Amino acid sequence: MGESGVATAEFLARRGARVRAVDRKALNELKPEHARRLEQSRIALCAQDEAALEGVEVILLSPGVPPQLPLLAEARRRGIAVTGELEFCSRFLRGPVLGITGSNGKTTTTALCGHLLQESGIAVQVGANIGTPLAAMLESSLEDQWNVLELSSFMLELSDTLHVRIAAILNITPDRLDRHVSTEPVRQLHDRRQSVLAAVVDRCVGPEPDRALQAAVGEVDRDDSPRRVELRGEHRGEADRARADDRHD
Repeated sequence: MGESGVATAEFLARRGARVRAVDRKALNELKPEHARRLEQSRIALCAQDEAALEGVEVILLSPGVPPQLPLLAEARRRGIAVTGELEFCSRFLRGPVLGITGSNGKTTTTALCGHLLQESGIAVQVGANIGTPLAAMLESSLEDQWNVLELSSFMLELSDTLHVRIAAILNITPDRLDRHVSTEPVRQLHDRRQSVLAAVVDRCVGPEPDRALQAAVGEVDRDDSPRRVELRGEHRGEADRARADDRHD
């Protein structure tokens, strides 16, 4: 049980659900803080075997748990719904979402977007795959507050109904092939969108990408249909050219 799993279990317990945590580790092998929080919420920790499926209606997977596990195949055979933390938690999240994904650069971009919004006086909270787990953001979310979320391919794997206002796909490269086998499933994950503005960002600096993105955001306000805006590296601003000049000195 990692931080996101514990936070999700706590959220469910506070809402009156009967929660059972499942992990390959025993309680005394977890991080002391995680073990303490599970005990404080009166959440039992069970071994990862078929006994853990008894009486269960829904299984929520942490991002690090492969959905292809034999135990989960057995759960599906028994008619138990299997979904991910992101898919579940997003149903309780209030306010617009800026979702950032890709193989590299997610954390930096997410932190930067959150900082820019905050410094601009816009209410925002930042989390998911960076810092605060999504489950720990739910009760502090507000209708007029932005949620800037770092979304990994593992998190998106079982997400079917997540609705984001703006999605940034930074890049897609061969990565995590021990889980995805090839890049095609990753592309399919990142392409799964419903009423989303997708900004494909590639070293965008300068006024041209800014104007393109502002125009696209304006279109989203008037029309919920998806818009795709590609921001490519040929649009370089003065700061980018200055850095290039410095490298030649």
